[in-house]
Amino acid sequence: MIKPKSLVDNAQLPAAAAAQYTADASLVAALIKRATFTNTDSSARTFSIWIVPSGGSRANSNLIIDDRSVAVDETVDSTELINHVLEGGDSIHAVASAATAITVKISGFEQT
Repeated sequence: MIKPKSLVDNAQLPAAAAAQYTADASLVAALIKRATFTNTDSSARTFSIWIVPSGGSRANSNLIIDDRSVAVDETVDSTELINHVLEGGDSIHAVASAATAITVKISGFEQT
């Protein structure tokens, strides 16, 4: 069964890289369809995103977005994440240049 899912639901990115979504091990796959990032801070901020394989760790080999800048009060849609597939146990990790400055919403589908 394939169902729409909010993979990351309006979370504020931390200043230390951490998992924001982990595909349940029972899933066949999760598919990212849209990722939106909003800077609510009074200064331009950056964020980075990794898609980490199950049992793996953040590394340059799974870095998808590296220090993407978002201007004050700007909202950006990340085309870099669209249609990426996560298998069971894979995760989306993220970090922002300042805690609670970047709000993220990632939507997609999960297949069981």
